[in-house]
Amino acid sequence: MILAVGQSRPARGRHGGELGWEIACVLLSLGGLALRAYTVGVAAPGTSGRNTREQKAASLNTTGPYSVVRHPLYVANFVIAVGLALFTRAWFLPLVVAALTFGYYACIVQREEVFLRERFGAAFDGWSARVPAVVPTFSSGRSRCGENSTR
Repeated sequence: MILAVGQSRPARGRHGGELGWEIACVLLSLGGLALRAYTVGVAAPGTSGRNTREQKAASLNTTGPYSVVRHPLYVANFVIAVGLALFTRAWFLPLVVAALTFGYYACIVQREEVFLRERFGAAFDGWSARVPAVVPTFSSGRSRCGENSTR
């Protein structure tokens, strides 16, 4: 993001719409970054980690951002990437970034959900029936702090 901002023309001599667009794109990406920070900050220990070799979860996250969408970190990454792609004003780039990001995370989501279903069974099935995978709905967003389902 810093590279993109650094490569842009100075604000003087710009039309207000251009600067407004760039500010909106940066704010969108920063919103995604804020969602990532919030999600990691409120996640129970032993969850939402960087699992590069194997899946692991001591508990099932069902509160906070996980009460609105099952994969808030991936939603946040998507928002960051699309915000940066929009900054360039190349009409095709956000479409390419969205398609690549969706394809990449679709594989990860599928694998994670198989693991979680095997690990947490009925608790996962109930939660996944109430909470959408990646498109947030706020009707199910009742955060109950400290209530993480465990097995």
